[in-house]
Amino acid sequence: MFQESEIICLIVAVPLSVATLVMCRRTDAPYARVVLLAVVFALGAATFTVLEDVIWGPVFNALEHVCYALTGLSLAWGCWLAVGVEPQQGDT
Repeated sequence: MFQESEIICLIVAVPLSVATLVMCRRTDAPYARVVLLAVVFALGAATFTVLEDVIWGPVFNALEHVCYALTGLSLAWGCWLAVGVEPQQGDT
């Protein structure tokens, strides 16, 4: 049985993912691709959450949790890159 909150989460996640994609394409920050990767993993987790109610519950549940773990790792990596970036000449 579907839970309304899971479907609403997926409905909200899709346009936010598109907005993040557009923002990441407009920046040249070295961590933008890693943040985008985290968003893709989070979108995958939201999708697997809905799919686990339809078919192959244990498989999609495991994929959901793997995606959440990869989201956290990707965001940690992106933060590490953002803090570790050296300023370029001319930046103060």
